[in-house]
This record gives sequence, C-alpha cells and structure tokens, in this order.
Amino acid sequence: MDKRGSHVGMMLSFVVFVTFLVFIYSITQPALKKEGDKETILNFLKTELVKRVSANLTSYSINIEGASGLQGEKNCFIIANILEFKDENVIVKDEGGSLIGVTSSADKSELKIDWNDQSKKFFKIYYSKENLLKKPASNDVCKNIVGEYTKRGIKTDLYVFEEKMKNILDEDYAKLKNDFGVPENTEFSIEFKSQKGGFQDELPSTNVYAEEIPIQYVDEQANINTDKIIVRVW
Repeated sequence: MDKRGSHVGMMLSFVVFVTFLVFIYSITQPALKKEGDKETILNFLKTELVKRVSANLTSYSINIEGASGLQGEKNCFIIANILEFKDENVIVKDEGGSLIGVTSSADKSELKIDWNDQSKKFFKIYYSKENLLKKPASNDVCKNIVGEYTKRGIKTDLYVFEEKMKNILDEDYAKLKNDFGVPENTEFSIEFKSQKGGFQDELPSTNVYAEEIPIQYVDEQANINTDKIIVRVW
C-alpha cells in the first residue's frame, strides 16, 4: 500500500475543502455585513427617533376648598410658582374633561384659571415645555379671586408628543436623512397613525428590516393615547 500517495490525496482534499470554505465566505460575507449594517441602522433610527419626539408632561389635580364665587361675576383661581411655563404650555380641564380658560399674569409667574361654574371643585392641570392646544380665552379681568386649593397627585412622565412626531413626518426626506446620519446607500421610512414620512423610493418587496415601537403619546389636548411607530430600513 502506497502510504505516501494516500497522504498526498488527503492533503489535496483538505486544500480543496479549505478553498471551498474561503470561496463561500467571500460570497456571503458582504451580504452578511450588509444585513448587519441595516439592522444596526434600524436600531439606531428607532432609538434616536423616540428620543427626538419625546418630552415630559407634568400633571396634577386641584381641589378648590372653602370658597365660593359670585353668581354672574368673573371668578377665577390662581396657580402660582410655575415661572417656566406660559399659558400655551398649560391645559386645564374640569371634572368632565372640558377645557377651561387660562391665562398667565404679566410676569408669567402665575396662571389665572376661570371658575365660573361654582359647582365644579375638581380640575386637572397639565403642562409641558411643548406647546399644547390653543385654549379658550380666559377672563380678561377676574373680579373675584376665589379660595384656596389643594394640589394632589403630582407626576411627571416622558411621552411621545403627537405634534413633534408630525413635524418629523413633514420634514424633507433629504434633510431628515442627513439629520439622522443615514448612509447614502440606505433608505428608510417612518409611519405613525397611517401618516408616512421618509419615503424617497417605492418600498421594495424584500430585504426590508422593520420594527414596530409601542408608544404612549400626548395629543394637543393632553390626552394620553396608545399607538405604535413603524420604522423600516432597506
């Protein structure tokens, strides 16, 4: 038996096998790298997007105590010491969820809130550094500043704001792509409440990486809603 020939054959087989593996790797490696890149871009986009469209919303309840206004007069009560907020950043609702007129004082250090319906003692205050709904005009002059109040249930939470999300979707695609730092050879889209942004070309049928992001978002009336944002990359 020629052991030398047998060893040569085994060596040749091994060389052929290694060459085959190198060939397969050279073909698949760019595709795998591309796939990994798209997933990385998708993960970055969803994180950065949520960060850009989110802001704090603070809320608390007010109970008016031991006071009564005068029928037919312009009654109001005052919320003091919220210097950093203007009236466009504040929403006040009564116990039935109706918007109440509110205006800030000249130095912006307090808010005057209409209180013409004396049967209502409970109000909910919402404020944020983001603009909220333009509310009904408050009384220009309060003839009666009424009563004391108790503040309860103060909390601040981070939410997606609907207005900020719509601003992103309305942005020019090229500018948006540049702002997010998306590579030239990559396209993307964002979808929220059936409104789409970020489309430059038709969405391809394959090789699309997508993720749904469940969110709680604040609308213009400070209502907390549940929906999702869909981000796609290809």
